[in-house]
Amino acid sequence: MVHVTLVILLTAIAWVVLGSALFFNPLVDPVYQNMYRQPEKYPQARSVPKTPLTLLLILGINILKCSCYAAVYLLVLPSLPVAPVNRGVLFGVILTLTRMIPGDVDRAFLTTYPATPAWIEFGIFTIGAFFTAMSYAFYL
Repeated sequence: MVHVTLVILLTAIAWVVLGSALFFNPLVDPVYQNMYRQPEKYPQARSVPKTPLTLLLILGINILKCSCYAAVYLLVLPSLPVAPVNRGVLFGVILTLTRMIPGDVDRAFLTTYPATPAWIEFGIFTIGAFFTAMSYAFYL
């Protein structure tokens, strides 16, 4: 159990670092800054302060998310291929099909969230899902 907990914690921390690098870079950050300058046009989009408390909250959310993903991974592990790369890719596809696509379809049809940030988030979170899947395939 300690091994699983350690893998979950390290994966969550690494995902925060990876996600931060993907979100807060010169290509992506301006898209969000432009959106936040127009709150009347996008009332559902709000700027999250870049503080240590926010980072801690994001880490906590990622630990919860990675814990849920690990539980699912361990449940479906007997059905996955033996080779770690194949296992990771298939689990990444499972996470994308069951978590990413349904959530983004809901957002696309039920909100006025801008399309460009939505596509950016889909891409970044899909990278995160595959990163998590590969981590579990090699270390759990």
